[in-house]
Amino acid sequence: CSVCNFVADHVYIIKRHMARHSEKGSECEICGKKFTRRAHLNRHLRIHDPEKPFKCPHCEYRGCEKSDITKHITIHEAPKYVCEICNKAFRHQKNKDLHVKRHKGQKDYKCGVCDFYGYTFTDIRKHIERKHSDTRHLYCANCLAYFKNETTYKVNHNALFFKSQRTRFS
Repeated sequence: CSVCNFVADHVYIIKRHMARHSEKGSECEICGKKFTRRAHLNRHLRIHDPEKPFKCPHCEYRGCEKSDITKHITIHEAPKYVCEICNKAFRHQKNKDLHVKRHKGQKDYKCGVCDFYGYTFTDIRKHIERKHSDTRHLYCANCLAYFKNETTYKVNHNALFFKSQRTRFS
């Protein structure tokens, strides 16, 4: 990354990272949260509005949008989707489907970098962040080395720097 020296092995990881620095995004003036799309900021701004016009008919919960109430109401309903394997009940079909995939070991999502498979796209995203992103943050312009944290920098920097100096003068 030309802005903060973030390093990654793959272009799409860098592109995703660089979006954080983009001027295209929008920032919430109340809490500072950043969004890549104006529509997402507009939706987010509603959480700061003290007036939440939609109310759950079963409890005191209030929402900014009608869809908030629609989603919320399911917590008052009995789970209606049941796993045929272990009889665990779910309120949402998609949660039951994911649960059944885990019973069957059905990993439909593949990492584009290695042979790792996951149950969900989120599994793949987290895998890529853990295994394929270089999270080293500290960079020394003198010896061109990266360090994961300040302790590693302090402990290893002198050894690396002086080793390169010895090699240079040998």
